[in-house]
Amino acid sequence: MGLLKEIALEAISLSPHQMRRHFPEEEIEELAQSIESVGLIQPLVVRLSDGAYELIAGERRLRALKLLNKNSALAFVSEMGDKGAACATLIENIQRSDLRPMEESWGYQNLMKRLPCTQQELSKLVGKKRSTIANSLRLLSLPKEVQEAIDAGAITVGHAKLLLSLPTQILQLSLYRKIVQEGLTVRKTEELIRISARRPKRMQQKSPYLLALERQLQETLSLPIRVVGSEEGGKIIFDWDSVDALETLLEHFGVLSDG
Repeated sequence: MGLLKEIALEAISLSPHQMRRHFPEEEIEELAQSIESVGLIQPLVVRLSDGAYELIAGERRLRALKLLNKNSALAFVSEMGDKGAACATLIENIQRSDLRPMEESWGYQNLMKRLPCTQQELSKLVGKKRSTIANSLRLLSLPKEVQEAIDAGAITVGHAKLLLSLPTQILQLSLYRKIVQEGLTVRKTEELIRISARRPKRMQQKSPYLLALERQLQETLSLPIRVVGSEEGGKIIFDWDSVDALETLLEHFGVLSDG
């Protein structure tokens, strides 16, 4: 049950369950032009929460109305509880094809924490396969830097799936940076991982990932540095040929002060 009501826009607060983080200005402007021409065809959906109106569905419409300097809008006041409102907001967004992969992952995570619920329960609530939700949530195990790159479109979900096949975040970050620096396609990235995996154990002393880390250390510290070992373990060797070089290295790690 619910009712249609004209509500002041300033009285409507945004949903805490909103998973979408990106609202392109040109899309909002186009929607505003449409509303200006034909009016608001689909009303906002809100609910009363703690004596105030909370938006359930229609944030793009709300932004467009504010862009038009409208003071109020027709809204459907729903009697949904916390669980229903969270699900409705999530479902409205995942049904849109332009939702970004990380927005979907963050949305699932947020909903599971707020309800709370399991992946299986969430699957039933939003009408998605549990495997789809599980694969989406796996993206959250990647380093923050990689998650932000996926969200910004710097790398694809295809790249992300390959990064997830690596055993540690250090290796994931190293390969991610190589992908960005060299503009590697998903296929090239897959070939790189396959070649590394095919090498005999004794040949894996310097994998592409460890080589990249070695170069990064050499460039950062301006010293001859060797990374010896494999993904399973090893050591970092610092070579110095003078006391000044040694002190520079120790200063970098905070062992000595530069004063």
